[in-house]
Amino acid sequence: MKLLAIILDTSFLIAYYNTADNKHNNAIKIIEDIKNEKYGYVYTSDYILDEFFTYMQKRHRDPTYCYNLATGWLNLNEGIAEILDVNYNIFYNAVQLFISQKDERKPLSITDCTIVKLGESNQIQYLSSFDTGFDGYFDQIIS
Repeated sequence: MKLLAIILDTSFLIAYYNTADNKHNNAIKIIEDIKNEKYGYVYTSDYILDEFFTYMQKRHRDPTYCYNLATGWLNLNEGIAEILDVNYNIFYNAVQLFISQKDERKPLSITDCTIVKLGESNQIQYLSSFDTGFDGYFDQIIS
């Protein structure tokens, strides 16, 4: 049985924190549902945050915003989700999934493969991501 929980992917975090993103309003609606406990526990991962902070550092008009955001997540007063760590077992299984997709037209990235394996190992039902490719792994929440 899957746990009532959701993983927040990089594309979701970008849309939520970037008011200029075309999916920002979708992300706001999802956050409201999260606050109303519609999806249970809320998670992200260290790999997702790596992608998110790097993206924000490179693309945001004010890099200080990104550094303040990262500081807030580290202090756990700004973060909106518990951070799951990608340990060796998760990474190993993610690489196996990554390799198994070598003949697919649009394979998942390594980070996306870690999301799948974290979801499986923690029996997480939902994923909020504006990316494709997660069919069959999660009930994907996009708005």
